[in-house]
Amino acid sequence: MSVGSLMHRHVLHARLLWRCGRRLTIACLVLAIVSAAAATLVMVASGRLLASLPHAIAGGSASAAWTWLVITAVLLVLGPVATAIAGGIQQILSARYIGAFYELVLDTGTGPYGVSHLEDPTAAHRMAEASGATRDWLFLAGIERGWGFLSTRLAGIGAFIVVARWRWWVPLVAVIAWLVLSRSTSRWTSAVFDEMLETTGVNRRRTAYLRSVLIGRAAAKEIRLFGLVDWLRDNYVANWRGTMATVSRNRAKRVRGTFLPLAVVVGMNGGLLALLSRDAWTGRIGIAVLVTTVQGILGLKAFGPQGDDQSSLSRTTATLAQISGYRSDLGLPAFPRPVGTKTRENTRPQPTVIEFTDVTFAYPAGQQPVLEHLDLAIPAGQSVAIVGPNGAGKSTLIKLLCGLYAPQHGTVRIDGGNPAQDPLARQRISVIFQDFIRYH
Repeated sequence: MSVGSLMHRHVLHARLLWRCGRRLTIACLVLAIVSAAAATLVMVASGRLLASLPHAIAGGSASAAWTWLVITAVLLVLGPVATAIAGGIQQILSARYIGAFYELVLDTGTGPYGVSHLEDPTAAHRMAEASGATRDWLFLAGIERGWGFLSTRLAGIGAFIVVARWRWWVPLVAVIAWLVLSRSTSRWTSAVFDEMLETTGVNRRRTAYLRSVLIGRAAAKEIRLFGLVDWLRDNYVANWRGTMATVSRNRAKRVRGTFLPLAVVVGMNGGLLALLSRDAWTGRIGIAVLVTTVQGILGLKAFGPQGDDQSSLSRTTATLAQISGYRSDLGLPAFPRPVGTKTRENTRPQPTVIEFTDVTFAYPAGQQPVLEHLDLAIPAGQSVAIVGPNGAGKSTLIKLLCGLYAPQHGTVRIDGGNPAQDPLARQRISVIFQDFIRYH
């Protein structure tokens, strides 16, 4: 996965947050900055507090110590308070985000006219994963924890400034090492979710179906009467083991890429703390710089992996990127356009001309065409009955006329318009299928 791909995912996430509420998003951003600033200033204030204590203990003025104690206390309270306030706002923004995501999934399923794209197994898996994402705690947690992840990164910038006051090159080396580890870990976690959503998704659904058939009540009698237990169980085991073998192989391969960056970070931190200790031992730096810089070096881990915050955010952004990619494949924009009021012209009913010209059509999962080189012309005002045995293509003919499918070859026209692409052409027809839905 490229860096651009990771960046694209986070940009999509930010855009959806912005659509859910600009003021709420700005408020969360401001509070994340306040929380990060408080964490940085605590490093400085605590260092100054400890530096002022020897003078106060020796009998000198204690005003400096009290001042830094109060400042440290205020900062220690400010961070949690900002986090608590942000948590309430994030709850509201998260609820809107879930609603917007539902709208996105709904628009993806209903946006393109026709049903052919819904019958593709890969497309069905994409839609099932997207619609089921809001039942996954990782996806839900990622909406809110993304702000904690951002606040931690911002606090890392403060730690960078603190450490740079000691030696300018130290934070550069440390940040590079942490970012390499973070990038490798982020690639791994994102690849894990991509694998779950894309690589093994269809096989996982097949395995889940076999398991539900085996342990469910719906087919229990038939399974026993026809002796299907062994066959279903063997297929379930083979599918599951094959899927898990792919998962194990791919994850083991990807996780190895994190070993070297992890070793570099461990060695780098040990070296920096040893160098800092030497400077303190030789008197090059005082107690204030020592205390502040130690916290700064430890704070630079903000540029590294962030555990659950990063994992859940990766789950959220991976799911959003998946549905966005599917929308792109369908020719839909990244996000639904605002719904406008559509007005229909009041026109008097008129007879319609229907023309099928050299039409050949096969269903996506079919091997043989249902219709082949069909020519049919129905003049305006003429009534026609189409009869034939089951499987002759009568319903398929009507589906093509409705534009629910597009033929692989040839053209279907209603008054010269293509019903698969032209809404005005579709308004010229009305259909009642033999299997229909009656709405309450």
